[in-house]
Amino acid sequence: MDNNNNSSIQDSNKNEIGGQGDGGDDGGLPLVQCVARARIPTTQGPDIFLHLYSNNRDNKEHLAIVFGEDIRSRSLFRRRPQETQQDRMIRGAYIGKLYPGRTVADEDDRLGLALEFDDTTGELLASKATTWDVRNRTLVRIHSECYTGENAWSARCDCGEQFDRAGRLIACDHEVASGIKGGSGHGVIVYLRQEGRGIGLGEKLKAYNLQDLGADTVQANLMLKHPVDARDFSLGKAILLDLGIGNIRLLTNNPEKIKQVDHAPLLKCVERVPMVPIHWTNSNEGIDSKEIEGYLRTKIERMGHLLTEPLKLHTNVQSTEANQTQTQTQKQMNAALSSTSTLAI
Repeated sequence: MDNNNNSSIQDSNKNEIGGQGDGGDDGGLPLVQCVARARIPTTQGPDIFLHLYSNNRDNKEHLAIVFGEDIRSRSLFRRRPQETQQDRMIRGAYIGKLYPGRTVADEDDRLGLALEFDDTTGELLASKATTWDVRNRTLVRIHSECYTGENAWSARCDCGEQFDRAGRLIACDHEVASGIKGGSGHGVIVYLRQEGRGIGLGEKLKAYNLQDLGADTVQANLMLKHPVDARDFSLGKAILLDLGIGNIRLLTNNPEKIKQVDHAPLLKCVERVPMVPIHWTNSNEGIDSKEIEGYLRTKIERMGHLLTEPLKLHTNVQSTEANQTQTQTQKQMNAALSSTSTLAI
């Protein structure tokens, strides 16, 4: 996405962000704008509505995977000068579903519903019949992109597993295995393009090599002169506000994410829903590898993640020889870490 797009966002949204008056880079939330929305039939059952967002903070296209047709983006549905009903349908600002021969975006004759707008500002007006209530306790996952876990079958992390599980929890009325209520098929997965905890895929692959040489995930990032976690969840907050979400039940084990997402009084995390690794509850399913166990141990012990199940931990089983031997790689790692400032997690 080019910088001209960012400029247009600033111009069109400079007085609001997700319906609020926070500025861009002055310490407030970033400005976000939903560029397009489309219905996606899925292999898991319910249709989802995929929203693509541009913003004034980076040049990346972030996404919101929305379960529930009545969860509406304010920036997408806002009426624009000189646009036609066809224009609105093409960019996804319509009620109900599209079908051959449909000509009006703001009304659906099949449902007998119509959207209402402010005549002066063009803003969509919330209605109980057409719009998800901001007061509802909405199930939400803020998920960071992980190419290796989602596309390359990686057993180093559980990112792909968490993404799939979040979708199933939101799509279903309840999760049979754990009894977690899933919000009657309503919810959002905010998909942020923050590969490798924000360091990018290339640096992440270098970190993998350091892990194979003996470093854990925290040490590897520091050795590459990166923060332990370089992600910024402010874009996720801005997207949720744009979608009219107020109270969230957050699918996470990360206490830092809970702190960053809270934006009182407009956005509040009212409950944390744990993301327990599937293999911990069913030994015949999920990811089972020494890499994933080490990854989870580091999250718990060094990053404060809220996982309470005991780890089986392949990483606990070490030979006497391994305990007594410090490789050259470990010596180099210790030297690198000794010159690095203390972790602030």
